[in-house]
Amino acid sequence: MILLQGNGIARTFGGDVLFENISFSLQDHSRIALVGRNGAGKSTLLKIIAGVEEASRGTISKTKDLSMNYLAQDTGLNSQRTIFSEMLSVFDQLRQMEKQLRQMELQMGELGADELTLLMKRYDSLSEEFRMKNGFTYESEIKSVLNGFRFDESMWEREISNYLKNYDGSLLIVSHDRYFLDKVVNEVLELSRGELTRFSGNYSRYVEQREQKLLLELKNFEKQQKEIAKLEDYVAKNLVRASTTKMAQSRRKKLEKMDRLDAPTSDDKSAHVTFTPEKTSGNVVLTVSEATVGYSDNRLSGPINIDERKGESLAIVGPNGVGKTTLIKSIVGQIPFLAGQAKLGANVTLGYYDQEQGRLTTSNTVLDELWNEHRLLNEVEIRNMLGAFLFSGDDVKKTVGMLSGGEKARLLLAKLAMNHDNFLVLDEPTNHLDIDSREVLENALIDFPGTIMFVSHDRYFINRVATKVLEIAPEGSTEFLGDYDYYVEKKEEQLAQSDESDNGGLVESLAQQDFTAQKEAQKNRRKVEREITSCEEKLAELEIKIETLMLQMQENTSDFVKLGELQAEIDLLNDEKDETEMTLLEAMEELESL
Repeated sequence: MILLQGNGIARTFGGDVLFENISFSLQDHSRIALVGRNGAGKSTLLKIIAGVEEASRGTISKTKDLSMNYLAQDTGLNSQRTIFSEMLSVFDQLRQMEKQLRQMELQMGELGADELTLLMKRYDSLSEEFRMKNGFTYESEIKSVLNGFRFDESMWEREISNYLKNYDGSLLIVSHDRYFLDKVVNEVLELSRGELTRFSGNYSRYVEQREQKLLLELKNFEKQQKEIAKLEDYVAKNLVRASTTKMAQSRRKKLEKMDRLDAPTSDDKSAHVTFTPEKTSGNVVLTVSEATVGYSDNRLSGPINIDERKGESLAIVGPNGVGKTTLIKSIVGQIPFLAGQAKLGANVTLGYYDQEQGRLTTSNTVLDELWNEHRLLNEVEIRNMLGAFLFSGDDVKKTVGMLSGGEKARLLLAKLAMNHDNFLVLDEPTNHLDIDSREVLENALIDFPGTIMFVSHDRYFINRVATKVLEIAPEGSTEFLGDYDYYVEKKEEQLAQSDESDNGGLVESLAQQDFTAQKEAQKNRRKVEREITSCEEKLAELEIKIETLMLQMQENTSDFVKLGELQAEIDLLNDEKDETEMTLLEAMEELESL
């Protein structure tokens, strides 16, 4: 069922068009991510949908009785309230109803028979409405939610994802957290160059489909360009000949009527990042033994032990304030360990990325910031490196102090790339970077033949880059031999074991029983949602295959044998598509019943 629909939405500012002719629909139980580059208009479109802003043109249609809540990225909280009071404010309408019920109860002892009968009818009606809206359980619901946030950061982020996946409504999300989007959404709307394009699947699937779409568009464009060149060449050679002029005129008309394709382009330029070590390190890259980190009057974590080998990529995680950055600074020699030591292996050259960007000289120009450290290179070589990191023309003459956080981050990465070290130590390298720059950095680090150690809060980044995870806590370090998903899975197992031990075989409380039932329901729902996502991804793949075969048919119009073979393949794919659509429909119906 369609809950909300946008038709021909446009937003303009004076003569500038942010986007136009945007149409979309939001179905019941939709899980949609709205993505696009900074400045594409995502937040503006979200505000128009939520009714916070007006569209310049177009309409938003909503189904009857649709209730909608909008969480803005800059939503603030009243710092004068307690946490519980802040949570209570969500239920202000219910609390008003509760207050009315209490007032009616007080009036009951003061009224005569007739008035009491009327009051009782109103009381029963309001009481039933109060019950239907969970008025008798909202306080326990608040306590349950707050209790759910007893976990560390990675655990409650997982709980939020699970809650939203199992939310009995629809979601439209704008977020830069790609890991979160991967876990929650099954559809992506990309807002790019003023147009909205739909992709099925989660964020990772969207990235794959976007690349496939661009390649297909490029293939179709190049094919049409060849056809245009061929027709124009024929017209130029044959228009003046009496014997061929009619055929040339016919081809010219075909050219005039042709719906010409625009050259496909990805969005704005992305940086080109590569890290190439000048020499190869020994097998043992870093050893940290029984180390404690912190400051003279403030011990943060210990003992910490690390044995990092060549080619590994180690992510350091842990709660805020536990000393992740302090550990990095101690390893690179900026802060002494309180106990223990770190030792680099043979032929190890260490390159350090500082999240505080303190290794930049604000009075330098962008050009000088790089050139001062590489005086043997000429200006063209320095400019070429800066160009790869999106500094071109007069950009290189800006002083470092004038740069944005994202520009400073790119400049630091350019400096790191120029040093050709074989051991990269990175402290929050994705801070200040937009999604495209993050993806470029991820690919560069994945291709890097050296060794990496990094701190990051970007779970998607960790999942793509890390080969193992080191969790540090006040009581020390624990190593997990896998990516971020593996780490979270093991942490949940540890938590479950801890809960069982704490219960000591006692009978579960009602809240625990309810939690168990919810987890079982969530498990069933996740299973069905995975089946839906799988079907949607399969349908997208089948559509691409069918479209490719259709293009091949257009290229072989005179080869009837080949045409027959291609048609047979298309028929088989269409049969498979019909079966998949039926499976998808059944899964969607099952999801609605859960």
